[in-house]
Amino acid sequence: MCFHVGTVEAMFRAIGIGYSRSLPSAAALNWVLKDGLGRLSRCIYTASLASAFDTNLKRVRFATSVLFSLSIGVELLTPVFPKYFLLLATIANIAKQISLACYLATSSAVHRSFAIADNVGEVSAKAQIQTVCSDNVGLLLAATFNILFRNNQRELLPIRIGCLIPKRKIPKLSLMTLKSLKDDFYFICLESSNNGSGIRDHGILLCLREGAGTSDVIMGLLQACYIRNGLLLDKSSWDKALEPCDSSDSLLREWFTLMEESKKSATIDLGLFIDKMSGLGWVCRNILLSSQEQARYSFVAD
Repeated sequence: MCFHVGTVEAMFRAIGIGYSRSLPSAAALNWVLKDGLGRLSRCIYTASLASAFDTNLKRVRFATSVLFSLSIGVELLTPVFPKYFLLLATIANIAKQISLACYLATSSAVHRSFAIADNVGEVSAKAQIQTVCSDNVGLLLAATFNILFRNNQRELLPIRIGCLIPKRKIPKLSLMTLKSLKDDFYFICLESSNNGSGIRDHGILLCLREGAGTSDVIMGLLQACYIRNGLLLDKSSWDKALEPCDSSDSLLREWFTLMEESKKSATIDLGLFIDKMSGLGWVCRNILLSSQEQARYSFVAD
C-alpha cells in the first residue's frame, strides 16, 4: 500500500497533475487506454495459462510476485520520462493485472494447503487480516514519506502570487529592487518565513501592480522561473541572499544582474511560451486568480 500511494502520486505528476494542471481529456484518454490494455492482457493470460495454476502453483505465484514488484518500479519511472507515460503506465498495469489474476486464482489453493483441519474459512479470514494490517502499515509509511518529501520540496523555491506579508521577512536585496521599478507592472522579490517546525521556508514572490494584464502575469511568472533556476544553480552562494540581513555590494550586483538577465530571457521567450501553451490547449486570454492572488500594489503617484 505504501508503494501504491507513491506510484499513483508519481503517475499523476507525470501527466501534470500535482505540479500543474494538464488537459483532463488527454489524461482520461491515457487512463482508459492503460486500464483497457491491462484488463485485456489479464484475460489473455488467464485463458492461456490456466492449467499452470495447478501444476506449477508455487513457481507461478513467485514469478508473478516478482513481476508485481517490477511493475511498481516501472510506475515510479513515469515522472522521469513523462513523454512515455502511456507506454510505461500500460506496461506496469499489464504486469499488475497478470499478478492480480494469478493471486486470485491461486489464493484458494494456497489457503487449502494451510487448512490442516479443513478450516479454509478461518485461514482465509486470517489472510484478510494480514492484508489489512499490511495495508495500514503501508499507509503509515506513505504518509511519513510524503511529509519528508514535502520538506525537501521547500528547497525548490516555490513561486507565489500575492502581496507582501508582514510576517514574512524580505531580504535587503529584494527591497533594493523596489528602487529600480519604473513602468513595470509586476515586482519580483524573495521572501522567507519560519513554520511551526522551526524550518525556514524560502520562496519567490510575484507582486502585481494595478493595471497588470494577462501578459504581465505570464511574463512575471516566466521571469520568476528563470530567477529560480539561477538561484538553484548556485544555491550555496545565494543562501545569504535569502536571509533578512544586510547583503554585500557584490551580492547586490549579482542580484541585479540576475534580474536583468532573467527579464531579457523572459521577454525573448514570452511569445514562444504563449504559443506553446495555446498549442497544448491552455487558455491564455484570461488567468483566474484566487482572492489572495488578486491583491495589487500601486505607487502614490499613480
